[in-house]
Amino acid sequence: SWTGTETGRMVPWYDRPVLTHNFVFPLAEGTGPLEILVRVQTTGRLEMTSQILSDEFFFYLQKDERLFYGMFFGLLAALLLYSLFQFLSLRDPVFIWYCLALFCSLVYITSMDGLAYELFWPAHPTLNYWSLYLCAGGVHIFSVLFGREFLETRRYHPRMDRVLCWSVGIYTAVVLTVPFLERGYTIGFQIGASSSLLFPPMLI
Repeated sequence: SWTGTETGRMVPWYDRPVLTHNFVFPLAEGTGPLEILVRVQTTGRLEMTSQILSDEFFFYLQKDERLFYGMFFGLLAALLLYSLFQFLSLRDPVFIWYCLALFCSLVYITSMDGLAYELFWPAHPTLNYWSLYLCAGGVHIFSVLFGREFLETRRYHPRMDRVLCWSVGIYTAVVLTVPFLERGYTIGFQIGASSSLLFPPMLI
């Protein structure tokens, strides 16, 4: 007899067979050989690895992983709060653009690992689905604005400043319109990947 289990970014987090940020499927023990069939469907890029672990070893890895995530994201959160306090005290716009870029980076990384879905919006799979793309766009937009303000391109390099302003305007329009397209998620990631290769050399 066959049994089926479904999980993924569009499945409510509380409906997962094992409540963790990874995609985990429990296997029956002591029943002889098992034949496992896996079907994967995605509208974006696919990165898939698989492991078969004992319960004890799996939860041991989870504990170490949580400790690492707590330290890493705690450091980013502390840096975000420090920059926010700097903005409130100095009123320098460079700090608010930095805060927004860092915030989008934080949400993007946690969305990539599935932690944002578990901690912030477990009952909203649609928000989980689009948060990755929207925050990737936010990282680009606010990083360019931060670089523009920090390097004072409006004063020292007006031509580059106009290019950066156009890039922010175009990418903002893309972020707002792509979700309404049929293959918007895939198109958004393709544009994001190309812009990530194009704009860092421009800032340098």
